[in-house]
Amino acid sequence: MLVGLACFVALVLAASAGPRLRAALGDRGALGYATVGALLGPFLGVSLALFALQRTSAGVAASLLSTSPIFIIPLAARLEGERVGVRGLLGAVVAVAGVALLFAG
Repeated sequence: MLVGLACFVALVLAASAGPRLRAALGDRGALGYATVGALLGPFLGVSLALFALQRTSAGVAASLLSTSPIFIIPLAARLEGERVGVRGLLGAVVAVAGVALLFAG
């Protein structure tokens, strides 16, 4: 893990954005948002998904985990202003129903 981090830092420094990199690292607000996003996204999300897989059957957990597009669609529409059509909504519902059907039997 530390080797990967060291390699990443070395690559960033080798690609040296110079003043832009220093300015980005000096922006405490942006670093705070990035830190919170890194913790809530990959760390907390994956941890809770693995916890769900331990506590329930694989079918139930897979069905619940496949609902993420249904939760993301309203957020994308509201926060990003993306247009969501009927086909997009139906696609998300069909995908979740397909996963549920696969694990139901």
